[in-house]
Amino acid sequence: MFIVVFVLNFIFCFLFSRAALRYFLSERPTPYIALYEAFCVGCIFFTAETWFFIEGLSVFNALKTPEPLALLHFLSLLLFAVGTFFLRHSLVQAFTEWRYVGNDPFIRRIVILIAVFIFCPLFLVAVYYPPCTADSMSYHLPRILHWIQNGNIEMYPTNYPRQLYLQPLAEYLIVGLELFSGNDYFDNTIQMVAFLGVFCVIALLIRHFGGGGRCQLLGCLLVLSAPIALFESPTTQTDIVLTFFFFCFLYFGLKLSSTSSVLSHREQLFYAVCMGVSLGLSLNTKVSVAAFEIPFCCWFGLRYLKIYRKQVLSIYGFLIMGFLIFNVPYFTRNVQMSGHLFSPVYLQKMVKNSRLGLDVVFSNAARNIGMQLRVPNKEINQYNKRFMIQLHHVLGIMWADPHTTYTGVGTIPYEYETVFILDDYRSGNMLLILLFSIVVLSYCSTRCRQLLFPNFQKTAKTHAKRKTKKNAAELSNQENNSAIDSETPLLLPEHHHQHRYLIIYIWLTVLGFLLFSALFRWQPFGARLLLPNFLGGIPFIAIGLCRILTAKRIGQFIPLLFGMSFLYVVFMVANSTFFNPLDAMIRTEEKPVLNPSETTQGNVNLTTSEGQLIDVDISITNPELLENYFVVRSFRDSYLFHRKYKYFRQVPQYMVDYLSITNKIKELGATKIGMALDTNFDRWEYPFWAILRNFNRNYQIKWVIYPEYLKKTRNYDPNFVPELIITDFSPEIISKEFEIERAWKYEHLILVKVKKKE
Repeated sequence: MFIVVFVLNFIFCFLFSRAALRYFLSERPTPYIALYEAFCVGCIFFTAETWFFIEGLSVFNALKTPEPLALLHFLSLLLFAVGTFFLRHSLVQAFTEWRYVGNDPFIRRIVILIAVFIFCPLFLVAVYYPPCTADSMSYHLPRILHWIQNGNIEMYPTNYPRQLYLQPLAEYLIVGLELFSGNDYFDNTIQMVAFLGVFCVIALLIRHFGGGGRCQLLGCLLVLSAPIALFESPTTQTDIVLTFFFFCFLYFGLKLSSTSSVLSHREQLFYAVCMGVSLGLSLNTKVSVAAFEIPFCCWFGLRYLKIYRKQVLSIYGFLIMGFLIFNVPYFTRNVQMSGHLFSPVYLQKMVKNSRLGLDVVFSNAARNIGMQLRVPNKEINQYNKRFMIQLHHVLGIMWADPHTTYTGVGTIPYEYETVFILDDYRSGNMLLILLFSIVVLSYCSTRCRQLLFPNFQKTAKTHAKRKTKKNAAELSNQENNSAIDSETPLLLPEHHHQHRYLIIYIWLTVLGFLLFSALFRWQPFGARLLLPNFLGGIPFIAIGLCRILTAKRIGQFIPLLFGMSFLYVVFMVANSTFFNPLDAMIRTEEKPVLNPSETTQGNVNLTTSEGQLIDVDISITNPELLENYFVVRSFRDSYLFHRKYKYFRQVPQYMVDYLSITNKIKELGATKIGMALDTNFDRWEYPFWAILRNFNRNYQIKWVIYPEYLKKTRNYDPNFVPELIITDFSPEIISKEFEIERAWKYEHLILVKVKKKE
């Protein structure tokens, strides 16, 4: 019931946005463009209200149960429903306009194919398969369940600082789904909705720069051709959400800076509010987006000063307010704990460059680009790596400089790798870079010919005028009784003046990429962090290709892109569906798999630092019984229908330990569980939450080993005494705080039964 209220609130937020845009704004775009704008505005304001709900309820420790949050969403649903009722005439008119749109049959068929063969399988993967990425298991989802357990979003004791200090907006959206459903079936859908929003705003940006219907379709398919975007969409990562809000910031900022039409004060206010809210939400999702937004903020500032003069202060005010409102609470919590806005110094040093310089920018930029140029050919990939190493050597730049290369929690820099792989961490964007290079070379070639041969420029202008007249004639021949164009042409004749702003846009995008390379260390997972930047080049690529190629060539290229995207989706579904949990039993090294379920048992003595002897029960698996424990006895009981197996699809070697430990916890009847994991090993916390809550008990899971300063947090409970502790530390460390009664040792983890020392 609660989840229905959540979904209906989103739907009515969208309907109200569509009606309000039709009623308050004087601009009358084509119906589907207006639909895109309404979807983006609805997502922005639904996210903003969710942010206020979570922050407000946290003050009163009211996140433990779903009722308070459901009540707020229900009240919001009523307000949007009432607003939609009063604007019903505008909403009816908006949807009535669809009758006058002469859609291109080719576009309609491709859109249907995308919906059926791309988005439906992605939605199936998002709902049917649980979150299983390392980041989701380590900190994205555990922090949500700790918030629900504590009733607030304040800091809490943990040995995983990323659960505390990283921007929380994407997790705020998942909190409601976790509370209302009591499980993680819908957690991945947040990124799916954001992925659909990215499609809408990409089409809006291309339309703003003069791209017609097929050009917009080309841009959307280019999004699907980026494997990192496609593979990350059905996950609980945050980069798709970040990209959506970043693009919304760009779109509304460009609308506000346009001089093609005179904006009323009401329209200026609307675009300024949307721009400010998008800016604040994007920075509350991931701080790395600041590198891409700073160049645009500077250009927008100068542009608005020129256009609006005295009125520019109000626009600046909305931008500053949007940034402060959605980030001050987050900054405040961080400052109270670490004394810094974003995170403790040692965490900042892990991601920020330790030094600045042109060599740093060149090295990181070259590696960030070269890392994307992976192909399914080992020899070419090896040549890529050798070329990058030799390039650094020739220029006298240190290869894998530890001051500019991510080292994780250690001191050894990550290696520059060119292995072809398809996943949500390291997939490259080879096609986008190749097409971007082609468009840039074509543009430079045209400009050089214009400078060297002035007559060529006159010929080009004459050709452009003829093409404009031809496109205008095509538009006039179509059924269009309401002055709503069909947008069949690749480029719209009325938007030719936007060419100069497209060039400025792509220069600012490139500048953002260089600024990112100057500020942040290179890391092999940079494809995710650079996703807003790479996808940001798609409007330039799409419009450039539409200028280079004929409509017939574009019509042939679009199905090729669709076929490539479909193959990616097939690979993703197959990789998820045909994961076999028995693979988790395969061990290349000669050592026993530790599992207490079907075992012979023995006792050994461990000596603690105090010299006391502790009996530790070590269980060693009988290999002959291993297959009987996990083998599928019928299709109904196979791994396809056991969600608990799917959490370990990416790291199957964890499965035996986690399932065995949760079964032992259920057998012992304990409900107070302590966590003591070493961050150096990057163990996963979330699967314990997900599996244990299926046992229908009220489990309480808290950390027992963490930095001392976190005892100052609001959620520190000095009276919490765990019955069992899950750890990968040695029993000697646990025995310093607790008296060990018994321990079960597994391959990676140890389950310890303890009681508080007197």
